[in-house]
Amino acid sequence: MGRHYDVDEEFANVTNADIEEIEVERPTLIAYIIDESGSMGSYTTDMQDALQAVKEAIQGSREADEMRISVTRFSDIVTTSGYQEVENIDTQYSPGGLTKLYDAIVGVQKSLCAGDGTGYMEQLKNNGNRPKAVVFIFSDGYDNDSKYSKNDARKSIEFLQKDNEIPVAYIEFGTDAHGIAQELGIMEQNIKQVNADKSELRRIMMATSKSAISASKSANVTASDSLFDF
Repeated sequence: MGRHYDVDEEFANVTNADIEEIEVERPTLIAYIIDESGSMGSYTTDMQDALQAVKEAIQGSREADEMRISVTRFSDIVTTSGYQEVENIDTQYSPGGLTKLYDAIVGVQKSLCAGDGTGYMEQLKNNGNRPKAVVFIFSDGYDNDSKYSKNDARKSIEFLQKDNEIPVAYIEFGTDAHGIAQELGIMEQNIKQVNADKSELRRIMMATSKSAISASKSANVTASDSLFDF
C-alpha cells in the first residue's frame, strides 16, 4: 500500500528559481520525470552516476546560465525539485515502492504550464521572457499506483505538445516499458526504446543532456522537433 500523500499538494508547494533573477530573454526549461520505483533497484548506483554525468555536462555548457532544470522522481510518492539552476540539482537516487507514472506526468504539466497562468513557464511569459521547454520521461514499466488515470496523463501530454508546442520525449527502459509512450500520445520521433542494461542507461541519459543543450541553443523549439537528433 502506498504512503499517504497528495500529488497536487507536492507540486503546489514547490519552490522554483526566482524569475526576477533570470536575465536572458529566452530561458530553457528542462523537465526530467524519472522512474524511482522498486524495479529500478538494481540500477541505483548507475542511475545516480548517470544523473551526475548529465548535471556535469549541462553545467559545463555555455548555455548553463540560460537553463533551469526540474527533476521529478516517482515511486509510490512523487517528489519534484522545481525549476532550479543546474548546480542546485540533487542527483541522489533511491528506488523503492510502486509506480505513480501518471501522477508525475500530470504534476509536471501543471507546474510547467497549467493553463491558468500559475505554471512556471506562464509566469516567465508574464514577466516578459520568452521561455522554451522540453520534457524527458524515463520509465521501465507501467503505472500501478496513481491517483490520476492514463487518460489524465494522455491529456497532459496533449496539452504540452499540441497546445503549447513543448516536445515530450519518452525513454522506455527495457521490454516491460515498450508501448507505454505510444499509449500516452508521445510523438513517434521522441520515443526511444532501449535495453535494460547499465551501458544503455548511461548512454541514453547522456543523450538527454545533449538534447537539452541543443534545445537551449536553438532559436525556437516546437513539439514536432526530435529530441534525439544531434
